[in-house]
Amino acid sequence: MDNPQDTLEGVAVTEAISAAMVDLYADFYNHDRTTATTYVNQNVVVCVLENILSTGEVDQISLGERSAVIDGRVAFQKGAEDEFT
Repeated sequence: MDNPQDTLEGVAVTEAISAAMVDLYADFYNHDRTTATTYVNQNVVVCVLENILSTGEVDQISLGERSAVIDGRVAFQKGAEDEFT
C-alpha cells in the first residue's frame, strides 16, 4: 500500500487481518481449514483463530495425549511469537 488512498478501513481492515493470519497459520501448520475473526477496538486488535488443530493433534487428543498437544502449542507460540504479533 504505497499510495495513501490504498489504505483499508472498516470491515476491510478486519477481513485483511483475518486473511493474513489464516495464511500465516497455514504456512506454519500446513493445513488450510483454519478460519479467523478479527476485532479492533481503538488500539487493540484481537484475532480469534478457529479450526486450528492439525489432523495429528486431533489424533493425539483422541488418544488421551492432550497435554502433549498443549506443550507443543506453547513451544510453537514461543518460537513464532514475532511472526504472529
